[in-house]
Amino acid sequence: MTCSRLYDGPGTAGLGTAEPGTPASSTADPGTGPPWEAGRLPLSAHPGVVSAARDFTAYRLAGRADPVVVGDAVLLVSEVVSNACRHAGTPYDLLLVQGPGRLRAEVSDGSPRPPRLRTTHGPDDVGGLGLFLVDRLALCWGWYPQGRGKVVWFEFRLPEP
Repeated sequence: MTCSRLYDGPGTAGLGTAEPGTPASSTADPGTGPPWEAGRLPLSAHPGVVSAARDFTAYRLAGRADPVVVGDAVLLVSEVVSNACRHAGTPYDLLLVQGPGRLRAEVSDGSPRPPRLRTTHGPDDVGGLGLFLVDRLALCWGWYPQGRGKVVWFEFRLPEP
């Protein structure tokens, strides 16, 4: 599936997003559309980081979408951040970019290994469903290398209020 113009390539150049550790800001669409809003949450491999990412996502989406849609977005962010913790051990940050009808989430980590989607799951399997859920609920998803690590991203439809 083709992703929205929200994403023009690796990184977020052209979106005017905040640098790591700076507060969220409103930015102009690189084209001529309405403003895009971006927020970044620094992450670390400490207990509670997944919960912090969930809270940050819910806060950023508060009042902008149906609670069920917010719940799905929070679930997907939780899964991608959990994967960064579990498989890379070095989650760096969560970037959320919101625009009309769309949310893009990016989670960076320190591992160059690409994410692996498991396509089969047995009834006794524990874990391994994170990217499966992302693949089923997101409009599109992928990854790209960044420095010595990578960024895993997905785009999600946010119905207009």
